[in-house]
Amino acid sequence: MKRLLFAISAAALWIATAGAAEIELLDVPGLAVKMVSFKGEIVDGDAMKFRDVIDGLDRVSVFLESPGGLVKEALEIGAEIRVRNFATVVSTGQDCFSACGLIWVSGARRYMSSTSKIGFHAAYREENGEYKESGVANAEIGSFLTHLGLRIEAIRFFTIAGPDQFLLLTPEKARILGIEVYEDAGTGFTTPNQAPTADIYADRFMAYGILRSQCEALFKLDESFM
Repeated sequence: MKRLLFAISAAALWIATAGAAEIELLDVPGLAVKMVSFKGEIVDGDAMKFRDVIDGLDRVSVFLESPGGLVKEALEIGAEIRVRNFATVVSTGQDCFSACGLIWVSGARRYMSSTSKIGFHAAYREENGEYKESGVANAEIGSFLTHLGLRIEAIRFFTIAGPDQFLLLTPEKARILGIEVYEDAGTGFTTPNQAPTADIYADRFMAYGILRSQCEALFKLDESFM
């Protein structure tokens, strides 16, 4: 994966450039995992463009750099990524806001660093020059995130900020919310096994408690032994 991060500037093998977003399949010799770069605003038709680029590919890491855009397109791209078991990456110092963050969190493996800027806010629509939250779009986001297996605290984090605000996700915050991440530490990656989420710690606590109660009954341990 480290080579992937440095190879993002490799020459493009195939490019789909219609619309605002540039979606590129990058040619990096010697890598078993293919790299797809997604840059720019997410607009109508980008989900179809994305499917055209990844057609026939099995192992892919999707590098994201986007200010956001249409939620519908982002959810379609995210669903495609999850179904195909692709990884998503926001490289050091890169921006991935709003709908882009929904694509990133869809990854079967999510890569970021402490300086990756991944920001979320509620979905909105424009009416008479004013931005208003879209209940329908936020409901669709909540349903999608639930299907990804995220808990309610994470869903609230993704949709609680107003249209003119962002909540930034750090690796530490992601783990607190139960989102597994691979964190770029500069010299390598901190894996979810090395830095588990709060959910994993809670599960371990419960398992240890159950094991203790079973052992107490089995071995008839008294309080002085414990």
